[in-house]
Amino acid sequence: MRYPNRNPLCAVLLLLIASTSAAAAEDAQPTVRAIEGDGEPLSLETCIERALESNEALLAERQGRGELKGQKKQALSLGLPTIDLTGSWRRGRDPSFALDESFQGAEGDGEGTGTPLDSLFGDLSFIPAPEEIPAQTFWRTSLNARWELRPGLVYNAVGAAGIGLDRQEAQIEEAEHRTIEEVMTAYYGVVLAGQEFAAIQADLEAKREFLEVTRNRFFAGLSTQLDTLRAAVAHANVLPQRRSARQALRDAGSALNILMGRSPDVPIAVVGGPDVETEPLDLDAYASRVEARPDIRQLALMERIHRKNRGAQKAEHRPYLSADASYGYVTSIFEDLTDEGHDFWSAGVVLTVPLFDGLLTMGRVQETEATIRRTHLQRKNAERQARRQIHSLVGELEAARANLTAAELNLRAAEEALRQVSLRYEIGKSDYLSVLTSQTDRLQARRNAIGARNNVLTLTASLKRALGFRPDRSLARIDREISGTDGREAD
Repeated sequence: MRYPNRNPLCAVLLLLIASTSAAAAEDAQPTVRAIEGDGEPLSLETCIERALESNEALLAERQGRGELKGQKKQALSLGLPTIDLTGSWRRGRDPSFALDESFQGAEGDGEGTGTPLDSLFGDLSFIPAPEEIPAQTFWRTSLNARWELRPGLVYNAVGAAGIGLDRQEAQIEEAEHRTIEEVMTAYYGVVLAGQEFAAIQADLEAKREFLEVTRNRFFAGLSTQLDTLRAAVAHANVLPQRRSARQALRDAGSALNILMGRSPDVPIAVVGGPDVETEPLDLDAYASRVEARPDIRQLALMERIHRKNRGAQKAEHRPYLSADASYGYVTSIFEDLTDEGHDFWSAGVVLTVPLFDGLLTMGRVQETEATIRRTHLQRKNAERQARRQIHSLVGELEAARANLTAAELNLRAAEEALRQVSLRYEIGKSDYLSVLTSQTDRLQARRNAIGARNNVLTLTASLKRALGFRPDRSLARIDREISGTDGREAD
């Protein structure tokens, strides 16, 4: 095969220009299109906003607020009377009273069953024979009220429901923080996959240029045909990496789509990641924020709910009053249902003093007290775990920042080493393997820098959530709020 003869110096210059352009593009953080298609690139703020509006897991958590409001009304109902309006129609025939000899039915059942009244009137009877008693119809309507007065039960039940609402708000806040962190992690994942794809693409271009340089050197008699073959193989080996990187970029875009409540195959592009925050980390101040975390507050509120439940259980075994009242009409003729004289009423008050319920209340209270102690221990353990998590994240973030600084220095060194080796190779002062090694080192250094930056961003978001703040809030703002110098309310 014959290849066109090119100026070797021009090829080297093209290689340097391609490397410089790739580095500049990476610094500018261009738009990353994860899934091809129409649509404006999304910023991180836009992705978070859409996720807070449409994320199914978060929406499901918010529905719990309505459930607890319903439970509070149910608890409130324990202290309110019940009122109902009833109406009934009843028809039947009951001749049993006519069979009683006290009333002397029309048919006697032997001697001694008659009465002086019967001897006076002969065979005449005031009570008809049983078979002659007709069926009767009764219409009845009434308004009934019942009120059971248990102040202790109502107070504790309503209090538990109110605390439950506060706990649900803490759960929603925790779910929002978790959703924001997941969106930020997925967003950074798209940027990471896009930058790695760009790095591999740049390495592919560099190897293509190096292949051209090797071919020109071969025609100039400065390299062997084996060197050209090796350069072609090195170029071909990058192609599978580019395909894998492209699929990883698409998968990252799909994950971000799902978090925003969209179909995974919707076209998506992002505008690049934010700058790395470099504020100093105050471990002592951060550790003091443990009790303010939403998940810790949930456990504290749950402990209060159990205490209210214990009070309600004790109240069920205390004396209580109940009142009943009823007013209505009864008649056998529907048209007379509301006539005066057909009305009836009743009222009553009952004092109930529970004496013994088979140890039921004692057992329930004993169970709740054990639950209170267990919840208290769980909260204390969660606080210690939260402090350990904060300590760990601060240490990891400090190490990640140092790794990022080192990775950026290593990348600049790898870029310079490749530039010098390429120039030396062009004038015959370096061998082929040195150039390939420098290219591989440059690619690895770029990927290390990309990964180190992504690690800093994700750890920063995790630390903010561990402190009980929204992960998208700036560290500078968080430091001001912890120190008490920022009077603005939380997001």
